Amino acid sequence: MDLLSFYLIDLVSLSHNIVLISILGSVYFILSMFTAYYGYISTKTDPTDPTIGLERLCDEKGVHFDTNSYDFHCHICDAYVLGGSKHCG
Repeated sequence: MDLLSFYLIDLVSLSHNIVLISILGSVYFILSMFTAYYGYISTKTDPTDPTIGLERLCDEKGVHFDTNSYDFHCHICDAYVLGGSKHCG
C-alpha cells in the first residue's frame, strides 16, 4: 500500500521535476526491494536455541544428550539452553 501511495500520490505531485521523480522513484524502489527481501529472510529463519533442537534430535534418535555440557536449564519448558539465549522469559 505504501508503494502505491508513494508512486501514485507523492511522485505525481512532483510531476514538474522529472529528474527528482526518477531519482526518488529509483531509490524508493531499491529500498523497498531490500525491505521485502530481508523481511522474507527473517520469516524463514528459525529463532530456536540450537541446543533445544539438538536435545530433541537426541530424544528422537534415542541417543543420550550430555547435560553436563550446558550451564543453563529452563524450568518452564524443561530444556537446556545456551547462556546468552533469550528463552521463556
